[in-house]
Amino acid sequence: MRFAIVIGHRKSKQGARAVSGVHEWRWNIPLGGRLVGNLEAAGHDADLLFRPDRSGGALSELVRRLNASDYDAIVSLHFNALNGSVGGHEQLHHPSSTRGRSLAKACSAAHVEALPGVRNRGTRRTTTNGAGVELIILTQTRAPATIVESHFGDHAPDHEEATANRDRLADALGEHLAALGSRVDSGGAW
Repeated sequence: MRFAIVIGHRKSKQGARAVSGVHEWRWNIPLGGRLVGNLEAAGHDADLLFRPDRSGGALSELVRRLNASDYDAIVSLHFNALNGSVGGHEQLHHPSSTRGRSLAKACSAAHVEALPGVRNRGTRRTTTNGAGVELIILTQTRAPATIVESHFGDHAPDHEEATANRDRLADALGEHLAALGSRVDSGGAW
C-alpha cells in the first residue's frame, strides 16, 4: 500500500499550541518521520508531506498533489486544543467513506495501545471542523483519509503522556496501518 503521512498546518501557521509551548506542526514532525520509517520497514511505500508554507490556496495545492500522486491512504497528523480541561484523542473521517472509517479505526486502536492514559474519544464522521470549516483532506481527496487528533496539547496530562510516548505512538500507528495495508494488498477487505 502507498501511504501519505501529512503534517497538519504549516511552518508559518503551526496550529494549536501545547502547554509546553510547542505547536502541533512542529510536534508532529518527529511522529510522522518515525511513522514513515515504520511503514517502509514493513514493506509499504510512505511519504511525509507538508502543506506549502504560504497563504491562499496552499491547502488546495496539497490536495491536488495528494490526488495526483495516487495514494492508497492519507493520514493527517494533528493535536487538539480547547480550554485546558478537555482531553482525549480522536480520529476523523468522511461520513460516507467506509475505507476512511477503517483507516480511522486502525489509528484509534494504535492510540489506545500507545497512550492508555489519554481518553479515547473514538472515531468521528465529519466534513467540517468545530468552527464549521470544510476539512478538504476528508472531502476532496480521492484516497481514503483520516485526520488524527492525537491528544489535547493544552491539557497537561494528555500532552505529557503523548510527548513521553511519541515514539511508542509512531510504532503502534506503524503496526496497525501496516497490518491494514497488508490485508488490503493481499486482496482483503478494508
